[in-house]
Amino acid sequence: MKIQMKKAMLMILGVITMISCSKDEIVTPQSQAKMAVNPKSKDFGSVKVNTSFEQFFVVTNSGKVDLKITSFNFEGENRSEFTTNATPITLTSGKTKGFTFTFKPTSKGDKKATLVIVSNAGRTEISLTGQGGETTVTPPATSSDVITKASAITTSIPSSLGEPYTAANKFNRYAKLTAPNGKAIHIVVQDKITDEQIKRCQNILQHYLTNYPGSVYGADKTAVANKMADNNAVLCLLNGKDGSNPMGEQVAGQPLYQSEIQVEGHSWYMTQDYTHRDAAYEEILHFVHDNGIGVDTNGTPSSRGALPEFQKLISVSKKTMKFKNWLLLT
Repeated sequence: MKIQMKKAMLMILGVITMISCSKDEIVTPQSQAKMAVNPKSKDFGSVKVNTSFEQFFVVTNSGKVDLKITSFNFEGENRSEFTTNATPITLTSGKTKGFTFTFKPTSKGDKKATLVIVSNAGRTEISLTGQGGETTVTPPATSSDVITKASAITTSIPSSLGEPYTAANKFNRYAKLTAPNGKAIHIVVQDKITDEQIKRCQNILQHYLTNYPGSVYGADKTAVANKMADNNAVLCLLNGKDGSNPMGEQVAGQPLYQSEIQVEGHSWYMTQDYTHRDAAYEEILHFVHDNGIGVDTNGTPSSRGALPEFQKLISVSKKTMKFKNWLLLT
């Protein structure tokens, strides 16, 4: 009888152990909710008293299960001077949602608060600071936001780029941005382009690839810059104007013409008679979009892009504009 009782107890303990192990196996790091926020802290700088200043923050579900956010609340001595448009939301794995928070100081002096986000991933905090002042002055971008490295201008064009970037076709200089992955985003230049024009284009490209903390898709542009380098992207600075240079039809890269690149202080810049329109920002944005952000065909994102979700939003916006007969420049 005692032996049977012992066997029964052992069987019960075995079942309990199995159940306990099963429960332990279900609750794994992979099955736990995870949340990432960007930025983790925000300095609003000096904001004029009783004036609102808005900034972005982004929440990402970095886990494998649904992220269920139940509340957004402010804590701290100056919590009443900060607000947000964020509301409870559920994000599936990998999804990102952008919100805004607003600072409206009611008096002069240093202010601080904490935005507390409560979810099934626990408690996540974003530290907020700012100053109530006479005027609004936002802090500049920090060096850590500049993720690419600009090279000097050289007369040596990498042979790996091949035709048509040769001296016979009047290409005589080269510059680049080095992406975080160590690869180059190329700028090839014909002989009538000035060094000042090259540098301005290089600066604009670096500007587009500099992080914008708190933005939905631009808080970390590493993937965009790396994708451009992986795609062997080439920005071609060409002599003359659009339509006058046959190389515009032969280069595989993004063309930008001599007459369209204004440099601050130059007579073209000072006169602004539209004979030499400044197309540098426009064409270099095309360059970043096509080679880094990515385009789509009939709703299908290209493998050349790093931000397919962003491109989907761009496509939806274009369709909306056409539907409402808004002016659409393509």
